[in-house]
Amino acid sequence: TTAISALVGAAYTTIHTHGSGNFTAGDDYIIIVRAKLFSESTTAISAIKVRHGTTDFADSEHLVLQSTTAANDFPSPYAYFVRWTAVTSEDITVQIRGTAAASEAQADQITVTAIRLNALTENTDFWYTDSTTDTALSVAGINGASISLTPPASTDLWVMTFGRVDIGSITTSAGSRIVSTGTFAESLPSFQKEGDDATNEIWVVHNERVFVGLGNVAQTFKEQAFVESGPTGNVLHSRIFALRLNIFRNRKVAYTETAEVLGTTAWADPFQVTQSITPDVSGDMLVSGAAIFDAGAALREILYRLQFENANPPTVDQPPTQTADSYDEGSCLDADNQVSFGVTTVEAVTASTAYTADWEGHTNSTTGAPQVVSRSFVAFTFELATNAQTLTPSAATAAWAVNAPTVVKGGVVKTPDAATAAFAVNTPALIK
Repeated sequence: TTAISALVGAAYTTIHTHGSGNFTAGDDYIIIVRAKLFSESTTAISAIKVRHGTTDFADSEHLVLQSTTAANDFPSPYAYFVRWTAVTSEDITVQIRGTAAASEAQADQITVTAIRLNALTENTDFWYTDSTTDTALSVAGINGASISLTPPASTDLWVMTFGRVDIGSITTSAGSRIVSTGTFAESLPSFQKEGDDATNEIWVVHNERVFVGLGNVAQTFKEQAFVESGPTGNVLHSRIFALRLNIFRNRKVAYTETAEVLGTTAWADPFQVTQSITPDVSGDMLVSGAAIFDAGAALREILYRLQFENANPPTVDQPPTQTADSYDEGSCLDADNQVSFGVTTVEAVTASTAYTADWEGHTNSTTGAPQVVSRSFVAFTFELATNAQTLTPSAATAAWAVNAPTVVKGGVVKTPDAATAAFAVNTPALIK
């Protein structure tokens, strides 16, 4: 896999490849991509996008100006998902670029996770819809992709939404949220931030939450894009995916809305900790944490790690080596920014072994009382509850790309201290 990368100029460069051998042609997958994007330019846009084969997922392109300096890299968390029907010999690739000759775009901690859908029943086990209507933003919010269902009682539903927002202004915040009715009549989680380039910034906004213990009543969930004041800006695309986690043989879920006020002591602030699970099958387990970082003051940073362990260390860090490296995983340039962040990994597990996940972090300064809200956690094995065995596609993998910068300047490639870490090196038991 390709590790952390940096480049100069406006040409897209592939920095991560999830090979075609991980997919079965003709089968449907949910592709989930995470990364952090940053630069050392105070004036130039950095961009990231996802491709299948030689074709872009056109709605995946995220263009952002972080107004950073050589001394301070303030990363922009990137998360994108899409339903895709695999094509023979098509890889999933992640590309980045700068947008000016003197700009340097960088990406780190790139993950690609694939969930195969073919063994599942749409609108019973999972739901997925798109809206491609280009609509001007409003303060009240623009209703985008939505789903409606009446689930069995005690359903745990994992929901992800996506809104692609053309901000239109740098004087007011734009954002996206999950709006729900039924058991939870809420508008959470909610992302919002101010931009720095009204002409060129277009954001891919991701929200994620597990809705725990839904009742056997009518439920709706939708993506809703909005602007703090205006109108200004547009929502270009909207998407929602929901997965009923009760269909899996082993699962652990947690959600807490209450704010966790952050300190500066490393890893002392719990987002979701001591989340324990003892699977009764061996194979692979998807683990995902997501939340909102409410900055409270300008130039606040969020640092986090997810540790997944059993009674026999070593403990697994996600992102890899984060305990030692203590990398800034997301930042807010304005006091009223509330940005989504998260981590998704696949870990090999052994039957009858107890595992504990600790998702925790801290900040760079307590000024403004920065906090984390809408704290969601899911873990589940890929074994279906009704299956007698785990069915595994050939050579399916999910990999982290971390900590080995490749810098391209003036046509010269320089690669310091290459290091690559991977998860799910044992073939993940994706749904078949």
